[in-house]
Amino acid sequence: MINHRYSIEYVACVRNLAVREYLSSVGLPVEHVLFSASEAAGGGVSKVEGRDLLKLGSGGDGDDAYCVDCGTGQVLYVGDGGPPLFLVNSSPRNLSECLNVFELEITRSAGEADPAMLEELADLLGRSLGEIDPSALDDDPGFWRSILFDVAIGDYVDDEAI
Repeated sequence: MINHRYSIEYVACVRNLAVREYLSSVGLPVEHVLFSASEAAGGGVSKVEGRDLLKLGSGGDGDDAYCVDCGTGQVLYVGDGGPPLFLVNSSPRNLSECLNVFELEITRSAGEADPAMLEELADLLGRSLGEIDPSALDDDPGFWRSILFDVAIGDYVDDEAI
């Protein structure tokens, strides 16, 4: 997986040094089924629910945003409908590790259509995500819990492989 390394100027507003260095030296995936890294045109921080957020990328149809909280270093999902913020991960590093595990498990189970196996996959994936970042599963409903539900109902099954 190829990573986008954020420019030092872009992430300068992130107060947590470890998070800022991770984003500029390692970065986040350029393309992933759940996430596409990008820097917002013109940079800048937006304020959502009193938090200073810097966009890290988008997912799905691009109307949503993954952001880092400039104060805490947490990664938050800002949706275009419903609750404005969901915790994704406690850090960009944990986001990257969770995305890697997600891709590995989904690829390994490509073409699986048995509902019991999909439920088992979602359970396994949930345990793996919890080991990487226990806070990722704190919210219910929450970002990763919603993804796990989608896995369990077969939303990530490759229909052409069946």
